[in-house]
Amino acid sequence: YQSDRCLCVSDIWQKALDRDYGIQAHRVINGVSPRFSPTATGAESALADAYGIQNGDRPIYLTVGGIEPRKNTLRLLQAFAQVRHRHPAAKLIIAGGATLFDYQEYRQDFMAWAAAHDLEDALILPGVVPDEELPALYRLADAFVFPSVQEGWGLVILEAIASGLPVLTSNQAPFTEFLSQTDACLVDPLNIAAIAQGMGDIVKPAIAQRLRNASAPVVERYRWSASAQMHLALYRQLLTP
Repeated sequence: YQSDRCLCVSDIWQKALDRDYGIQAHRVINGVSPRFSPTATGAESALADAYGIQNGDRPIYLTVGGIEPRKNTLRLLQAFAQVRHRHPAAKLIIAGGATLFDYQEYRQDFMAWAAAHDLEDALILPGVVPDEELPALYRLADAFVFPSVQEGWGLVILEAIASGLPVLTSNQAPFTEFLSQTDACLVDPLNIAAIAQGMGDIVKPAIAQRLRNASAPVVERYRWSASAQMHLALYRQLLTP
């Protein structure tokens, strides 16, 4: 069976589908919901209490996606260890983790490294976060860190930007399809020192504000309403005799 339309969300995977499978995919964008915003609702303090975060526990770094190889979580942890030398009260929240794949060995290596470097108390691992808590979770953080080595797109980055966070991510596609060095701190995801340097930089007030100002317009280009219009255009093509 051959579908009439194949859709994907990034240039890099559009090219990969063509190269590897001969599939001519149509690119449609992902979108970010307006419920992700910088405006606090009061739910943030309750979430902080639930996670055991104290007033002095700053900066708070957030990543979403769980502990797995393609998320580059172990290198992120190793970079965070360097950041803790400068910010002893820093916390790293790693949300998510539901997956079809078995990454138990990788998780064990991650937890063993954290224990060996006395970082267990600095980590907050809530697992899969209820959808209704996600907006407050973003606003609870000071910065979003996502040095992933392989993604289809990176919707969580847009959610973080919409929530008013400065962002660090990998200097590679698909992230560079919608972000520049002006919009985010783009780093080599295999370079632990570069990740650590970037993590330190993006919580500096002047740099954080510059990144927030530069990246805010990016979100407006990626709304679900725009995605819906792209889908409709493709559906209409199928109805044309």
